[in-house]
Amino acid sequence: MSKSKIQTLLCLRIGNGSLLTTYRCVLRLTCSLESADPEFDDYQRHFTALETAAEKLIKDTKAFSEAVTCKNIS
Repeated sequence: MSKSKIQTLLCLRIGNGSLLTTYRCVLRLTCSLESADPEFDDYQRHFTALETAAEKLIKDTKAFSEAVTCKNIS
């Protein structure tokens, strides 16, 4: 779970009156989301960079393909 999802859950639970319980759960989840392994953090950073590059490549390939393809073929 990302921190934004946790914050959303926290906001949703405020209306139910169980704020304190939810806050404790959020603290536990947030602590477990943080990594203490520098090697994992390095791999995660590289993976994120690869994901971003792949998305950009897909976008650029689609734009190139649409530009090269003749759409007015009769």
